[in-house]
Amino acid sequence: MKNSSLVGWSLVIASSLFILLITGLIFYVGVNEQTIRTVLRFTSVTSVVPFLLVFVSKPCSYIQRLQEYSLWIENYRRYLWLILSISHLVHLFGIFVFVQLRVKQVPGYIWFTGGIAYLIIMIFAVMELVNSSIFDEVSKGVSDSFSKLIYVSGIWYIWLYFLFAYVGAASGYSPLTKGRQLFYTIPAAIIFIATALLHVLVRIRYKKLDSLSSE
Repeated sequence: MKNSSLVGWSLVIASSLFILLITGLIFYVGVNEQTIRTVLRFTSVTSVVPFLLVFVSKPCSYIQRLQEYSLWIENYRRYLWLILSISHLVHLFGIFVFVQLRVKQVPGYIWFTGGIAYLIIMIFAVMELVNSSIFDEVSKGVSDSFSKLIYVSGIWYIWLYFLFAYVGAASGYSPLTKGRQLFYTIPAAIIFIATALLHVLVRIRYKKLDSLSSE
């Protein structure tokens, strides 16, 4: 357990320093529209990676070949949430700089939907830090229905938020992007849809197995 904690905090510190270093180097070139957009793209990726790792850990626990991976994620889930929250705070800083330079007006619905996502991310990160056993019980299926509802609703909302962000960037409708950013947004959107399909397919399969075993 101590070794797991040491590795976890080392991962958080190393990831945070990496995100801050790269962001600092980008802004060192100059604070302008191009560098801000680069920071936003970079921090969106560093936020998405830890989130997707956590997001797919549950369905992977039902797949024999991926159970070891799922167990690793469960052991380090709290640290992945912390990395996600730190990365997205840096992303939020980039958005504020973007707004201050008056590059493009950010619509109110972006602040509203994004604000909810930020709130969920921060609350989950704090809960993982203070009492991670709550989400441990949810992942093991032994929690009360209310805790499960909160966690499942929150994590799917974040998934939807990220998906629409990447689809918006790919289509050119996102106020935080310039033109269509197809080179990374389309693959990201495909990955997000694939992770959702993984959830659905695993749920359908094991519901069928449960119904057959109960007959």
